[in-house]
Amino acid sequence: MNNMYTANQDIRDYMADHGVTQRMLAAEVGVSQYSINKKLQTELSQRDKEVYLNLIDAIAARQVTEDVCIEETEETADVSCSTKFQI
Repeated sequence: MNNMYTANQDIRDYMADHGVTQRMLAAEVGVSQYSINKKLQTELSQRDKEVYLNLIDAIAARQVTEDVCIEETEETADVSCSTKFQI
């Protein structure tokens, strides 16, 4: 039986459930993917976890908006979608 504990598994699972990668999170924060990886190796405080969860939510919401805009643009040739969300 493997009883290994992975620090911040809740954050890692939340990222996976929302389709957010460490690379995306790093870009949002403005650091390297390596920095995010190292940060997640040590258990975060509850306050830091809340910050990361909010960032993951923001990235996931942006992805949904971008996906919808791409679909609308391909189907209707509507360029107004680009003004709905700025990256």
